[in-house]
Amino acid sequence: MNKKLVSILKAIGLGLFVVLCPIISGFLISICKIKAPLTFFIQGIFMVLPILAFTFRLMFDNKFNLEEFYFVRKDNSLDVLYYLLTLLIFIPLSVKGYSFKDPLTSFGIIYLYSIVGISEELYYRSCICKVLDKEFNKATVIIISTLIFGLFHLATAFTTNDIKAILLTCVNATIFGLMAVLLVYVTNLVMPLFLIHALFDILNQFTNLSGNELLIAEIIRGAIMTLISVFLIVVLVMRKKKSNKELAK
Repeated sequence: MNKKLVSILKAIGLGLFVVLCPIISGFLISICKIKAPLTFFIQGIFMVLPILAFTFRLMFDNKFNLEEFYFVRKDNSLDVLYYLLTLLIFIPLSVKGYSFKDPLTSFGIIYLYSIVGISEELYYRSCICKVLDKEFNKATVIIISTLIFGLFHLATAFTTNDIKAILLTCVNATIFGLMAVLLVYVTNLVMPLFLIHALFDILNQFTNLSGNELLIAEIIRGAIMTLISVFLIVVLVMRKKKSNKELAK
């Protein structure tokens, strides 16, 4: 089988592994008629499974290279400061502040979405990019990984019948995924995304915005993420041109 096709199938398989966790837990919660806040903790337990799988491989695979998975860097450059741009994406939903729910529910939400942030970045930005890097150039990896991330968020259809909410989630996820993978390639570091992704999801749950105000805020946030992505693409293109000039000398 074609190596490029195999790498794409592996990437899809990794993404599917992550997305099946909330789907299976959601079905179990529905069948057993479990109510919140216990639902958050059950879903969180299932989302730990991808992290455990990665950890076991790290422990028992002697050839496992953390640098290839963007966990460590060779140099001490200040590229990691590009992550500060992501602070801008939290402004739109914060205009009316945030309200926490009861302590147990709030803790459950924070627990669940912290685990989701780590699991999804670990696989969609680290493992999937590593698999695709072997057969494709950066531009192609960025496109494929972004599409996989966005399309797999169609799993939202298992939790709601609201078509608008499903489409909005997919669009937001696609734009966030593009920004995230670009940040990984610009900084060669994935770990800050664990926190950024977790905060992105957690603050969505606690914002005081609702209805049209929330929709407008999400559109503005999407525009900000798009602008950040365009800027990061320019950075990568300029680096590529500089590298090509140095090689030509």
